[in-house]
Amino acid sequence: LMRDLGRAFASSSGTMVVTPKDYARSRKVDRIDDFISHSWQGGRWRKFLSLCIVYNWKAAVSSSCLVAVLLVVLQLDSVAIIPKSTPFQLMHGGTLYES
Repeated sequence: LMRDLGRAFASSSGTMVVTPKDYARSRKVDRIDDFISHSWQGGRWRKFLSLCIVYNWKAAVSSSCLVAVLLVVLQLDSVAIIPKSTPFQLMHGGTLYES
């Protein structure tokens, strides 16, 4: 389902086009871990992204946390590979906002 960015969800006719190459990838199994049902009326990308979130959320959260920690370390004064952001000022309606 996830191959070719969710190409299987692209048809709006209600039938999935199965090519001989797709059929060759299939195999008999004793049990099914997950059954995925969907509406043909929904968009391809929404279905694809939903499956990405459902099946990859742990890796995504772990990666995001790791990158956040790495960026903090790279901005430390002792490392200073990435410069810290500079303060800015914003004037709106006579009020001065500073960071």
